[in-house]
Amino acid sequence: MRRDEFKAWLEMSGRAPSATRIRISYVSAIERRMQALGSPFADIDAAYETDKLEQLRSALADLTKELSGRRHGLSGLDAEL
Repeated sequence: MRRDEFKAWLEMSGRAPSATRIRISYVSAIERRMQALGSPFADIDAAYETDKLEQLRSALADLTKELSGRRHGLSGLDAEL
């Protein structure tokens, strides 16, 4: 991630310093786990430039569905029904 540019953009958007730090932390955490999410991209900037984060969004949505199903006692295909 181009941290300095992202931080400047967040600050320019009127975000509070704490909100800026939290968002940078969240994006950094996602970026560290991109490979585990099946991303073919080296970093979040490459993912954005290539497909506007579509693959990453899809992987996160799938993970959210899977985790939600586990919380409700469902797994695998049962969670999608």
